[in-house]
Formats: sequence, structure tokens, C-alpha cells
Amino acid sequence: MTELTITETAQKYNIRADTLRYYERIKLIPITPRNKQGNRYYPDDLQNWIEMIICLRHSGIPIEKLIEYADLLRKGDSTLTAREDLLKEQLGTLKQKKINLNRSIRRLKHKISLYETGEIKSHKNYFKEYKIMNNSARSYLMKTTVLLFHPNLKASRVSRALIHALSNSIETRNMYELYPNFNVDSTKEKGILNNANRIVIQFPMYWYSSPALLKQWEDTVLEYGWAYGPKGTALQNKELIIAVSPGANNYERTGSAKYTITELLRPFQATARLVGMRYMKPFITTNASNISPKSLNRQAERYATYLASKYLQPLGTFE
Repeated sequence: MTELTITETAQKYNIRADTLRYYERIKLIPITPRNKQGNRYYPDDLQNWIEMIICLRHSGIPIEKLIEYADLLRKGDSTLTAREDLLKEQLGTLKQKKINLNRSIRRLKHKISLYETGEIKSHKNYFKEYKIMNNSARSYLMKTTVLLFHPNLKASRVSRALIHALSNSIETRNMYELYPNFNVDSTKEKGILNNANRIVIQFPMYWYSSPALLKQWEDTVLEYGWAYGPKGTALQNKELIIAVSPGANNYERTGSAKYTITELLRPFQATARLVGMRYMKPFITTNASNISPKSLNRQAERYATYLASKYLQPLGTFE
């Protein structure tokens, strides 16, 4: 059995000794045994544990998820399924990062080729370069449609500010204005969804849930055989973003609500999973009842930037 000192272990895994102490302090690795002199030493089994943690850390998994995984591992075989799910979730995140990275590589290679072939020869060719790049990028364009569900938009500061900040290239639909009597046109709505790559559902949070018309819309439009089921593939691989604006800012485990916003939005995440959509990280505007004008303006700018982004990160199954 090989026993290493903290310095030797740090050198072996190319990390700092302070990092090992930190991992032990947050219980990411087991308590390290000490010799008679009171110095830490790392036997083979503990080295293997550290190697596993570092491997997962390099995969980009957040430290909070690592702590969760380590805790599950310590609990033994009863957590096998939960551990597998956590690793599968991280694998899915890595695959999406790989897709995004490959797209960026192709984009850069194409731009480099424009210089190598002489199509771009000097700064005077800027507009030609822009035109060439713009034409080649058309295949990357994302058609985004925002479905706004607000019963009284005129009285809303937050929803109006967010929607008004969006680019004209983004289609916005005021659903309560379109369907004041809740008679949702299923055929029309399906056509809207068919033509969009990225679908945004925006609404204020009411009683930890959504306005009533949104539920009616779901029941009417997301039909078996179209949205889900053996032949229901119309929404496969489209992106779904939930843009929600809760009135308060106490949505955390330590707050009075006791649940985070992402947890309260799980029904939408489960729906996306059922219909084969990619559930992206939601855009959340907390404290909507008391947000200052300055903060609201900044949030509206962030919203416009977020929806205009080419590549967004999906939300993990248990994130």
C-alpha cells in the first residue's frame, strides 16, 4: 500500500495542498487519517477517491453536485440509481458543450478559409467579409417565438419591460389578447410552434404556478399524436425557455418559500421531457413587485441578450 503525504498527493494530481484541505473541510473527500506526528497521509483508497473527484471536476460538474455525489457514494448501494442519474445528467451537459464547441470550431475554420482563399484581402473588404459570413451563418439562425401569458399586461411593469426590450426579429404573442375567452386555436398554435426553433413561455408567477390560460393552452395544443406518443414528434429537439417573474425574492431553501424557482417549475421541465424538447435554463426575474427601475432596465437588457444568444445551456434533470 502506498501512503503519500499531502504535498506528494498534491503533486501527483497537480493541485494545491490547500485544495485537498478544502475538499476535506467541505466533506468532498473523507476525513484524512493522520500519523503519530499529526500529519495527514493518503492511502491508496483515498488517492483513488481524490482521482475520481478530480476527474469529475474536470468534466465541469459544479462543486455542489460533487458534494451531492460524494454524499450519495458514502451511503452505499441504496443510492446507485441516484448516482447514475447524476452522472448521466453531467454527460448530457458535456455532450451539449461538445456540440457547441464543434459549431464554434466550424465557424472559425470557415472564417480562416476566407482569408486563406483570398476572398478577404484587406480591411477594405470588411463589408464583403460581413456579407460572406452572414450568408454562411444562415443555417445557424434561430427562429424564436415568445408566448406571453399575462392577464393584465397594461398594469405590469416587469412583463412589459421585458417584452419591449426584445429585438424585432423575435416574434412575440400576447396570448390573453389573442384568446380573451380561452378559446385557443389549436391548429394555429401548432403552426406557430412548427415554425419556431426556440419557444419561450413568459408569465408572472401566481400562487407558485402559472396563469390559467397557459394551462388551457397546454391542454389544447399539446395533443397526443402530435406533441407526444409514438407519432407525436412535432416538438422534438426544439428549445423551451421559461421566463418567469415571481413577485417576491424568498424562493430558496433558507427563505420562507422553502423551494427554489427551478423546483417550482419542474412541471414544465417534465412536460419538455415528455414531448422531446430541450429544456433550457429558465430566465428568472425575482422580486418583480419591488424591483427598482434601474434593476428592471438591466434585467430587460439581460433578457434580450439571453434570447438572442445562439447557444444556451440546458437545465439538468435535478439541477
